Amino acid sequence: MHIITVATDRNIFLEDWEKSAKLWGYKFSVLAEGQEWKGFKTYTNAIINFLKTRPPDEIIVNLDCYDVIIAGPPEELLQKFYSFQKDIVTGGEDVCIFNCHRHSCRVNNDKYKWVNSGFVMGSASELLKLFEYIILESPGDDQIGVAKYMDTYPHKVSVDGNQMIVANIRSTDELNCIANNRFQHRHTQHIPVIVHTPFMYSDFGARSEMVRYHALKKYKKPPFGTYVKGLISHLYKHLTKNPVYSSVLYTLYAIICVILVYISYKIGKQFSWI
Repeated sequence: MHIITVATDRNIFLEDWEKSAKLWGYKFSVLAEGQEWKGFKTYTNAIINFLKTRPPDEIIVNLDCYDVIIAGPPEELLQKFYSFQKDIVTGGEDVCIFNCHRHSCRVNNDKYKWVNSGFVMGSASELLKLFEYIILESPGDDQIGVAKYMDTYPHKVSVDGNQMIVANIRSTDELNCIANNRFQHRHTQHIPVIVHTPFMYSDFGARSEMVRYHALKKYKKPPFGTYVKGLISHLYKHLTKNPVYSSVLYTLYAIICVILVYISYKIGKQFSWI
């Protein structure tokens, strides 16, 4: 088994990811480091190129980077993966907004039925088929691509709705910190191997800091400004590089224009311009 992540920029969050992988004894590779981020094509192509170099039956775990911490051993991860009896297992979450495809497949926990592709696991050959599908059908967003692939090939893919392998948490209340640097999901009671804090900058690091402080030895908290800068960078990257969010960007532009027109009208009326 081999875990991979795509990280174009080396920063403290990538270093935490590597520390957690080493702590639990995983073999891993960081892809696309130093490359320019040109949207999710950069991400998907890096994974495809890597998968082509691996033995077809090797189990590969593709993880998000900056907002993910590994919190369990490889043997447990493999055992839980095989228990699904599917070629591919991906994460599940409880929200489906912009970068989401509303699939029609059954999930073992309906509360967390929507695909979160921050975790995708399967053999190199099966993941290669998946990501080659994504580059053709959903090049702008891999998460939509994974969900569409599952709709197309429901016999191949399972969503970890029970958060048994990966916990996708939206608040600090969703996890209990337990012994041996591990966590328990409060709703499902499962002990995940991977902890993912999607859009971790949205709460200025509250979830991220809770997880890292408990999971990593001698953890040093970064300055608060790190999360502020990360929030701005994250929004800019997604609003300008991901076509899924184009409607959001256009809506923001429209709102700004309306506000400016309204302000101009009020000022003009005050000074009798109109």
